[in-house]
Amino acid sequence: MIQVLIADTSASIRQRLYDIVESQPDMCVVAQASNGGDAVLLTARLRPHLVLVGTALGPRGGYQTTRDIMMDCPTPVIMMSDNEDLPLSDVTVRVLQAGAMALSLYPGPDSSLFNAAMKNSFIEAVRLYAQVKPLRQHRRLAGAMSRADFVAARRHYRLIAIAASTGGPGALAQLLAVLPADYPLPILVVQHITTGFTEGLVHWLNSVTPLSVKMAAEGEPLKGGTVYLSGSSHHLEVALNQRLRLAATAPEGGFRPSANRLFCSVAQAYGERVLAVILTGMGSDGLEGLTEVRRYGGHILAQNEASSVVFGMPKAAIDAGLADRVLGLKEIADSLRALAEPVTVCDDQK
Repeated sequence: MIQVLIADTSASIRQRLYDIVESQPDMCVVAQASNGGDAVLLTARLRPHLVLVGTALGPRGGYQTTRDIMMDCPTPVIMMSDNEDLPLSDVTVRVLQAGAMALSLYPGPDSSLFNAAMKNSFIEAVRLYAQVKPLRQHRRLAGAMSRADFVAARRHYRLIAIAASTGGPGALAQLLAVLPADYPLPILVVQHITTGFTEGLVHWLNSVTPLSVKMAAEGEPLKGGTVYLSGSSHHLEVALNQRLRLAATAPEGGFRPSANRLFCSVAQAYGERVLAVILTGMGSDGLEGLTEVRRYGGHILAQNEASSVVFGMPKAAIDAGLADRVLGLKEIADSLRALAEPVTVCDDQK
């Protein structure tokens, strides 16, 4: 039974959320809170599988409440918004910064504001994120890998392809934050994310990294120091002429953009000069594409279990024997940064 805690200032909204959750045979509401302080205390005491938090939750606010939950008793949070209190991109940025898993529309008093499709999507989001075991906010990752193995590869790679799902936005922020503005390689990212979130994710990542983060455009040439993402309406790929390609074909394995599509395309376009990175996420998207990366001679880094929010996607790659290295998030960041450092060439190597 999925246990849900509801936290919102409005009694009517709490009741509507209560009715939706309790209408499901595999869900129940264990408590309700009308302010952020009670929400944090009840989460720590009752240990629900998921917390629904309103963006305007009393004096503490939904964002700070979510941060406190993630620091004191890490629990999956879905934040609820009417999309009218802030521009959507700003809402998205604050939700990601707070540590919430997703953003959902408040259920309105009539079906036009929360129709059947939106209700079903909301219920499935609750089921999905209730299974996640999030990391504590601001958790420090111990250890750093030696860069010795990357010295020889600094002049080798021409492109980095990254795929992530649940927990990915925070992981991407940590990776990109340490890379210099003059980073020599283009970085392509497939992030499974709620429809409409990608633009906000781009905006947020631009605020935490000196790199240029942008939405990919059809036919665009790839540039170093630039991070490219695609929204949910297109798969993100690289054509054989090494320009971006956006494919509006059907989702694959339930995902669009698909990590498999990205990895397959970059393997074919760049061969052994690809460095693929598979990060935290549920499921196994990317496995077939990483098989192609390996077949063409590229290299693969997989995030380890200790630093992953969900150890699904990297575990699938590791279990299949595809990962060249299994590293913590900090170690992956160190490895990517090492590719930008100058190489000293000895006289006998000139």
